[in-house]
Amino acid sequence: MYLRKMGSVSLLTREGEVEISKRIEDGEKKVLEAVLHSSMAIKEIIQIGAAKVILTGGAVARNVFWQVFGVADFGTTAHMEGVVLSQTSITLKTGASANGRLLAQTAVTLAGNTVVQP
Repeated sequence: MYLRKMGSVSLLTREGEVEISKRIEDGEKKVLEAVLHSSMAIKEIIQIGAAKVILTGGAVARNVFWQVFGVADFGTTAHMEGVVLSQTSITLKTGASANGRLLAQTAVTLAGNTVVQP
């Protein structure tokens, strides 16, 4: 049945392809925004050992805020950009780096790290 109906559907025009591409890109942006607004997603991102969060599209570290409702634990060789606000503590393991500020209610622990003020 699928093959019989396939011949009755017209092919996409260039404009149709562009429209579908724009819808897909808009959907990807919405998904990314939803993930980045989730404290659980941020927690998972920063607990991965070699994760690197790099800002693009003209974003500036001093204008990007990451809010974590628990412990922010940056693994070895991880890199983070932006201002990290943690309800409890922030730990940068050996080799981890940050371009931004690290602010926590209880403690910020550094172990031979580089933190650059934006």
